Amino acid sequence: MADSAQHVAPRRPSSPRGPLASDNESGHAHAPLSSDTSSAGSSSFYSAQSYIFEDDSEARAAEQACLQALAEHLSIRTPTPPEVSRWSSDSSDYNESPAAPAPVRMARPARFMSMAEPEPERKFPIATTTFVGNPRPRVGHPTQLSCVVFVSSWPEGYLPENCHTRTQKSIMCNAVIRFHEECLIQVAEWSCVACSEPTPAEAFVHRPILFTRTGLDGLEDGPRRGLIMRFGQLTRSRWNYPDMNATLGGAAEGQAFEVAVPICGKNACDETARLMANELINSIIPSVPRLRMKMLDIEIAVPTQRVGAIEGTWEPESADVLVLKLAPDCVPLEAEEVAETDQDDDAAEQADEGEETEGEASAAAAPEA
Repeated sequence: MADSAQHVAPRRPSSPRGPLASDNESGHAHAPLSSDTSSAGSSSFYSAQSYIFEDDSEARAAEQACLQALAEHLSIRTPTPPEVSRWSSDSSDYNESPAAPAPVRMARPARFMSMAEPEPERKFPIATTTFVGNPRPRVGHPTQLSCVVFVSSWPEGYLPENCHTRTQKSIMCNAVIRFHEECLIQVAEWSCVACSEPTPAEAFVHRPILFTRTGLDGLEDGPRRGLIMRFGQLTRSRWNYPDMNATLGGAAEGQAFEVAVPICGKNACDETARLMANELINSIIPSVPRLRMKMLDIEIAVPTQRVGAIEGTWEPESADVLVLKLAPDCVPLEAEEVAETDQDDDAAEQADEGEETEGEASAAAAPEA
C-alpha cells in the first residue's frame, strides 16, 4: 500500500501532459486498485490539477506585468473616450469620432446688411389714338375731326393680350383712356358740341372702337387698318409716314382707338354727343370691306365723367404727344405761350425788386443829407 501511494505521489510533471499521459503512451494497462489506493490516487490527482491551475495563473500574471512594462517603456497612452450623453443639448457631444473636426461657429451677418432689392416691374408703351371734335357736318363745312395720339408706360397687365375676359379688357381700356383724357385739355381748348353758344368743355364722351396689341408694328393690313385710315381722312389734313405710323399703333405695344366728343357736362349734352358718335361710327363701318363687328371692341363702355374726377388705381408719371392734328375750331395751347408768360412774370418781378432797391437806397441817403 505504501509503495503504491508513493508511486502516485504528486510531483512536478516533466511534461504538460503529466504522468498519466506518459503511462498511457507506454502501452501498459494498470490494474484496478483497491479502495484505499483509489482514494489516495484521486487526492493526488486533484493536487496535481490545482498545481497546474496555479501555474497557469502565475504565467498569465507574469505576461500581464511584461506587457504593462512594455507599454510604459513605449509611452503608449490610450485615451479613454468620454461618455456621451444622448440627451445633451450641446451639438458637440455628437462628434463621436476623436478625429472629427471641431464645429465652426459662423458669425452673424451685420444688421445693416440689406437684402437684394427686387427688380422693378417692366413697363410697356400703350398709346391712344383719339379722333375728337364735332362728328356732325355743319352748313358749308364737312365733318372735320382732330387727331391726337398720346403714349405712356404701363405695367404688363394692362396690355390687351393679358386681358382674359371682356370685363377685364374694358377696365384696362378705361384706365388708359381716362389718363390720356387729362392730357387732351392740356393741348387745346375744346368747346361743347351740343350747346348753341360757345361753352368750354369739361368732359368728353368716349366711344372706343378698338383696343388691341400692336407690338410696335401697327395694325395688320386688313379691315381694321382700313377703318382707322378712314377716320384719319376726316382730319382733312396731309399725313406723313411718322404720323400715320404712330396713329396706326406703330409706336406702342398696345393701342386704343376711339372717338371722343367734348361736352360741357350737362346730361342733355351727354346724350346728344353720344348719339353723334354712334352715328359717325355706324356710318363708316359698313363702308369698309370684309369688316365684321366681332373684330372690334364696340361693346366697351366708358362712363362720362368730368376730367380728373376719377383717379385710377395706377397711373403713369407722364405722357408724350406723338401726333397732334387740330381742327380749325380748336384753340391750341402752345408751349411757347406758356414760356413767354413765365418770362414776362420773371421780368416784372425783377423790375419790382429793382424799384424796391432804389427806394431803400434813397431812404438811406436822406439822413446823411
